[in-house]
Amino acid sequence: MSRTIARAMVALTAAAALAAGLLIGAQTATAAVPITSLSATPKPPATVVIKWDAFGGATDHYQVIVQPGDRKQTVSAPATTATFEDLSWGSNYTATVTALDSVGAALSDPTELKIPGVRLSAKLNKPSAVRGTNVVVSGTLRDTKNKALGGKTIKVQVALAPYQPPMYQTLGKTKTKPNGTFTYTAKADRNAIYRVLYSGKGTAGGWDANMVLGVRVPISMRFSSNPVPFGQAVTFRGALDCPASLVAGAPIKLQQRINGKWKTAKATKVTAKGKYAIVFTPPSATDRAWRVLTQAGPSFAKSTSVGKPLVVR
Repeated sequence: MSRTIARAMVALTAAAALAAGLLIGAQTATAAVPITSLSATPKPPATVVIKWDAFGGATDHYQVIVQPGDRKQTVSAPATTATFEDLSWGSNYTATVTALDSVGAALSDPTELKIPGVRLSAKLNKPSAVRGTNVVVSGTLRDTKNKALGGKTIKVQVALAPYQPPMYQTLGKTKTKPNGTFTYTAKADRNAIYRVLYSGKGTAGGWDANMVLGVRVPISMRFSSNPVPFGQAVTFRGALDCPASLVAGAPIKLQQRINGKWKTAKATKVTAKGKYAIVFTPPSATDRAWRVLTQAGPSFAKSTSVGKPLVVR
């Protein structure tokens, strides 16, 4: 064998060894620097943010896939978060993140994260209430296998009429019992929509909403005189027990009970101070019950005073 051929064979052998070493080194580097610390942060009702630690080697972008649904995103490095919309918080999901090079080749094995769903339900103990009285929100929190989730924090929120963004405000928090149930007592204030929220770390999160409460405002009523001589006018006056700004200008009707039915006798409007006064002459010398009624704008349901008897002689 000539010296030239021998040198060429040595060079080829060295190159092959070097190439093999580089390949082995690349595989070892990939295995040594996996993507780590995947986490899921729920943003109810249907959004989850996936976050991970940056890949230890040089990377161009990340591929993030959420299943089921084949939801896929490509995130350019150095960003390490991806937001997925329209998830159902009653379902389980799996997210995988893979580091890719500039041509889309994988630099790491897919790192997998399980995202459990929850089943949250809630209800009000009654559909309507008088302003200032208690209403109770109750419900249950379970996983997708119907297992009770005890010791979890439930946030109770309310949107008060008139509904203008931002609608919801947080009333408070409560904890689920070992059987997954929870209760929260609130004061009825005005027409409202209640919802409960759970956003446990690492879950799909979620809320149960659209619990509508109609609220009646207390109304006082008194007569200028009782009994009253037939043919004499009576002033019916009173006030609505709520912030005057919520009812100012609302129509209010004076009604008398005739043959078991309430009939409107006269109407006026609530003053800027939340009061009213109606002057009316009873048309006959008949003892009847009287009340006032108002549909007090968008903030309250139809409300009435207590019916009171007026003696006319």
